[in-house]
Amino acid sequence: MIAEMRGTVPNYSGLLARKHLREAWTDVRKLRGWSFQLCNGGFATPGLVNQGSATTTLGSPTVTGDATASAAWAVASTAVSLITQRQFRVGASTIYNIIAYDGVSTLTLDRPWIETSSGSGQGYSIYQCYYAVPVQDFASWESVVDVNNSIDLCVGTAKKYVDQANKYDPQRQVFSNPGCIIPYQVDARPGSSTLGWMMYELYPQPQTQFAYSTWYMRDGADLVNPTDTVPFPITEHLIKTLARVKAYEWAEANKDAANPRGAGADFRFLMGAAAKEAGAQLKNIRSEDRDRVDMWYSVMSRVSGYGYPATFNPETGLVTARNV
Repeated sequence: MIAEMRGTVPNYSGLLARKHLREAWTDVRKLRGWSFQLCNGGFATPGLVNQGSATTTLGSPTVTGDATASAAWAVASTAVSLITQRQFRVGASTIYNIIAYDGVSTLTLDRPWIETSSGSGQGYSIYQCYYAVPVQDFASWESVVDVNNSIDLCVGTAKKYVDQANKYDPQRQVFSNPGCIIPYQVDARPGSSTLGWMMYELYPQPQTQFAYSTWYMRDGADLVNPTDTVPFPITEHLIKTLARVKAYEWAEANKDAANPRGAGADFRFLMGAAAKEAGAQLKNIRSEDRDRVDMWYSVMSRVSGYGYPATFNPETGLVTARNV
C-alpha cells in the first residue's frame, strides 16, 4: 500500500504515506461497531485469604505474616489470580494493591501504610476486587455475566454506579455477589504486566469464587509492519482511499506558490472525490458487516414450556391435545 500511495501526489515520501495509511486505519476503527472489534473472554474471582495475622508498620509498604498467614499466602496464587494481583486491607482500612511477594512471609504494597492502626497481630483480608481489562486496546464492556448465578452485571452507566457506590459504601464494606463493574483507574502498579491498562472494580466486592463470561469491544491492532493486513470486512482499497484524502490535503497545503495559476492538479477536487468514494465504500462495507454484528447482539428468548402437541391416553384410546 505504501508503494501505491507514493504515486498519488508529487514529492510524497514513503514515511508520510505510512503515516496517512495508519491514520486512515485508525479513523475506520474509531467508527466502532465492526464485527472484528467484538470479542469474548472470561475471568474468575479467588476466595478470601484471611488466615493468621499480619504486621503492618506506619509509613512502610511492607507487610509481614505470622506462620499461619505465611502458609496461606504460599498457596494463595492460582492460574487466573496471582497474589500480586490482589488487594490487602485490615478491617475497614483503605484498600492497598499487593505488588510483590517474597514467596515466604512478606508482602509489598503499592504505597506506604497510612492508617490509624498498625502493628502486629492484625486480622487482615486478601481478595481481588480490581481487574485489568483483557486487552490493551480495550474499548468498552458489552456484557459481563456471572454464569453460575445468572447475574448480568451492569456495565452501561458506569458513572452512575461509581457515584452510588461512593455515596452509600465509601469504605467498601459491602461484600456480596457483584452487581456491576465500574471504572477504577489506570494500572500504575510497578512491574505490572498490564501497566497503563485500564482497571475496573467489581462491586459489591467479592470475597467468594465467581466465574464470569465477558463480551467486550476492542479497537483492533495498528498497522505496523509492511506485511500487516486489515481484517474482514475492511478492504485495502478503503484504507488507501481514505489515506488519499489526507495525501491530497497535504499536497494542497504544500503547493509551490510560484507555480502559475491553474497549473498542475486541483488537489481540492481530488480530495473531495476521494472522500465521496470512501463514503460509498464505507456504506457498502457496513452493510456487509451488519449481519455479523446483529448476530452478536441477538437476544435468545427462553421457551416457557415444552411438550408434544398431543398425547395418547391408553386408558381411553383417545389422543388428547396439549398446550405447549
